[in-house]
Order: sequence, then C-alpha cells, then structure tokens
Amino acid sequence: MRLRIALALIFFLAVANESMADSWPSRPIHWIVPYPAGGGTDLMARTIGAELKNILGQTIVVENKSGGSTVVGTSALTAADPDGYTFGMIFDSLAINKALGVNTPYDPEKDIVLTCPGFFGPSFVREWTCKELGNAEEAVQWGADCCAAAPD
Repeated sequence: MRLRIALALIFFLAVANESMADSWPSRPIHWIVPYPAGGGTDLMARTIGAELKNILGQTIVVENKSGGSTVVGTSALTAADPDGYTFGMIFDSLAINKALGVNTPYDPEKDIVLTCPGFFGPSFVREWTCKELGNAEEAVQWGADCCAAAPD
C-alpha cells in the first residue's frame, strides 16, 4: 500500500506546474471515481486520499460518479476545469468502451491526459474459447489454468 501512496503522491505533484509550485494546493482537490461508493476502487481512493491529505495538508474530496460503464464519471472529469484540482481514477473501461463502440461525450484519446499509471490490478481482456466442462472440478481447473496463463 505504501508504494501505491507514493505513486499517487508523485502523480499529484507531477501535475502541479511550476507556476503553481508555491501555492498548490491552496484549496481542496477533487478526485472523481467513476465507480459506486463502497467498492474496491472507492476504498483505494479514500485510503490514498487520507494519506495525501496528511502529506499535502489539503482535503482530497473523493466523488463517486458511477453509471454508464464509467461514462458518467469520466464525462464529469473531462468537463472539469483543467486547473490542477480535479483528477480521476480511470481503469481499462476507457479501452473497453472504445472497443465496444460505446458512444461517449468525450474522446478518450484527446480529452484525457493520463499522468500516472499508479495502480495495477488483475484486469485483462482475453479471448474466451468455448469448452464443454464435465463437472465443477474441471471448471475450477480450467479457470485456474486461464488465470495462470494471464500476463503479469
């Protein structure tokens, strides 16, 4: 967890440009999480936000804006002023939504600046092969084999 907090701090400090160096942050920072409150992403944001508050001396406001396969929260992120006080937590949903042809009010390649790949999880996209499984034991083994074959 300490590595994640350090990466998050680097992320927040990296986006503060030189003109803001002496005064940033001078007001609360908003962190948009496009997932519902109470889930793993929310817990991660709130845990890191609490540590960042201690380090930066400023409140981190975690805003959960879920819905539409993360389109609601990501739309709020892209509509925010680019003033260094609004950040978002974005995962593989950007690529998945684009690949599936989801109509979004933003262009993920033009409207979003990815500043720090700070969190890595067991998310991956895989082409599934249909296979007849005879019983639960075979299903569990097949699932374990698929996970073992996934890239690190």
